Amino acid sequence: MNFINSLKSIYNGFSSLKAILTNMYILNSITLEQLEDEAYMKTLKINILNSGCIGIKFCQWYISHTSSNYDTKSIKMCDFFNDIFEQCPYHSLDHTRKILEADLSSSLENMFDMSFFKPIASGSIGQIYYTRMKSDNNMNGNENKEDTYIEVAVKVKHPNIDETIADYVPYLKLFKLLQKNTYLRRRFKIYFDIQDFIDNINLQTNFENEVVHANIFRENFKDNKFIVIPEILAYSKNIIISRYESGLEINDLSPYQKYKTIINLTCFIYQCIVIDDFIHGDFHIKNWRVRQIPGSIADFQLIIYDCGICIKTGNLELNRNFWNTFTNGNTLGFINIIKTMFIGNLTDENYKKIDELITQIYDYLKYNKLNISYIIGMLTDFLSKHNDIMLNKILLDMLILTTLYENLFRKQHLLTYDSSVEEESIDIDDVIKCQHTEIINFCKVNSNGKTNIYPKLLEYIEFLYSQNKSKQETKKLFSSIRNNIIKFKPIMDGDNMTDID
Repeated sequence: MNFINSLKSIYNGFSSLKAILTNMYILNSITLEQLEDEAYMKTLKINILNSGCIGIKFCQWYISHTSSNYDTKSIKMCDFFNDIFEQCPYHSLDHTRKILEADLSSSLENMFDMSFFKPIASGSIGQIYYTRMKSDNNMNGNENKEDTYIEVAVKVKHPNIDETIADYVPYLKLFKLLQKNTYLRRRFKIYFDIQDFIDNINLQTNFENEVVHANIFRENFKDNKFIVIPEILAYSKNIIISRYESGLEINDLSPYQKYKTIINLTCFIYQCIVIDDFIHGDFHIKNWRVRQIPGSIADFQLIIYDCGICIKTGNLELNRNFWNTFTNGNTLGFINIIKTMFIGNLTDENYKKIDELITQIYDYLKYNKLNISYIIGMLTDFLSKHNDIMLNKILLDMLILTTLYENLFRKQHLLTYDSSVEEESIDIDDVIKCQHTEIINFCKVNSNGKTNIYPKLLEYIEFLYSQNKSKQETKKLFSSIRNNIIKFKPIMDGDNMTDID
């Protein structure tokens, strides 16, 4: 009987993995005509959502990477799968009750106002509810006092997640071996290390890791009113209860509010990389929101969610070299950083091939704008032809983060790669070269004697500014763009830029 059960388990495992890989192949080979076929796309989405947490994770990974592309097919695909991050299959209230009551040793009715207990999102790993939690005073009998309730978000792990992942791991490791086959690599375009994928899944399924990461972010930004990390009120490996912090997507803001928010986002990303060496590893558009600061029209806080995956290189100098070469438009320096990303069978012959690729990228950048998405495309094409070479995941994640950053500028019409409107836009390296003065201005204007926002970042940027002052252009980050009439208040003394020192 055990032998038969083992055979059934193996068969089911391979069948499930085959279904996942089939979905990945379809995503990779999909055409614009198929994207326009509503019935076809609906069936594909249903198949992905029915493929379990691993299959959904693969799709989320693919869509996250695709979102950095600018072609029509990629844009349509990302629009269609926009809900794949928050509208995965929902589990029952009975399961939620079972998990919460077991881990918190109390009934739901004793902890929460059940008239408000409503599911608001479901990811690949867990489901999120909005409700009101009773405070200690409320539980002690003061049940009519509204201020004894706390608005909370309750995150509960989906059923059988741990068992499902444990069953998949042997097959994923087998696929890791199959990755060495050139045909499979090209067919499914999976060039990252499968072991890293497994490790990330395991990190996300233990909610205690997310709590640890969230608390690190809260400490790093504890005195910064422009950053909100929801406070954790209770947790276990299976649940997280945090204060409910709602917000809008950046696309819901006015143009002026968007631009101010992007400056704040720039500061946040800068600090994570060049100051803290602690970076959100899954920073897609659904994992952060914006909220107006009370009393301000244009200033918005960033609310950061889902800190299950975080990146830490352990090498702050590497982080700074990587980010500064990108933000300074240092083509040669950026190329040298890319060269360090390759791992695997680095023989003399493979080093020669890598050098040839680096030369191609460098030649492209000499005569074209700094287009990170295009560079990733060149890397992807190279990896499809060399099955014994991969990319360092941490540096790849940081490179992808730059595409998110670049993509935000593009979507807010701060840059374009359309040569027909060349004179109405500015390319990314020109935009970023001008941002030091904007960061300094933003930090100084929004700080006072009691509260300083981004103090360590301000010190670091002022140091860079003082070193490069002679080369620094005086145009502003956004006011240099012809089709944008918004101008931020500069650091001025009369009509001249003052020294920051």
